[in-house]
Amino acid sequence: MTKRKLYPVIWDTKAFDDLKEILSYLTKRSEQAPKLIKQGIKKSIDIIKVNPFVFELDELKTNNDESYRAFIVYSYRISYRFIENKILILRIRHTSRNPLEH
Repeated sequence: MTKRKLYPVIWDTKAFDDLKEILSYLTKRSEQAPKLIKQGIKKSIDIIKVNPFVFELDELKTNNDESYRAFIVYSYRISYRFIENKILILRIRHTSRNPLEH
């Protein structure tokens, strides 16, 4: 049986701060919402650990060299980059906010 390679995940400080801010905001409004968001993000990250190319290219990335990708969990858009055999989580934003090109 062949073991699957798992790529390491590194959180950019900005993305980690985004997540903390989102969860803090949701905690004030709901007991379940923060748990659902965290679980959904964790499941998606577990998927990209095995296959970093499973999600679509980040269409908001200017001059994307195909290493920038994004996925959505419960209206939160998570942008990441696969480079040098590691996954960099770059940004988390609510989809209702004006998108930032980067």
